[in-house]
Amino acid sequence: MMLPSKISGIRHKIHNYLLQKLQSLGCNDLVPSHGEILFRLFNDGPQTMSSMAKTIKRDPSTITTLVNKLIKYDFIKLVENQCDMRSKLIVLTNKGEAFEKEFTKISEDLNSCLLNGISESEQKILFKLLDKIDTNLSI
Repeated sequence: MMLPSKISGIRHKIHNYLLQKLQSLGCNDLVPSHGEILFRLFNDGPQTMSSMAKTIKRDPSTITTLVNKLIKYDFIKLVENQCDMRSKLIVLTNKGEAFEKEFTKISEDLNSCLLNGISESEQKILFKLLDKIDTNLSI
């Protein structure tokens, strides 16, 4: 089997796992790609759209689409950036902040599922190899 096919299959399974978990929480409007933005806001706090695009390595137009959906579902909002009036900051709403606990649980459960039966030494090797693959694609 070719590596891209294997990675694609794993990505598809992860996507479906996350969709199922989100739906079980009644979050039918959220999709896994929203998770990248929420994760960054939970961990790094408010960010500009351009900063978010760089951080999660997505095209700015994709970020705009994802942000607009999260605004529509009241997980985030845009506020004036006091440091640069030309830009706005993406910030969590009360609903977004309240979702952090469930989000963290889903993330931890997925991580446990992915690493089940893989020893610590194997995990270290796995992450080193994934970092090399990531670097190889960063040309």
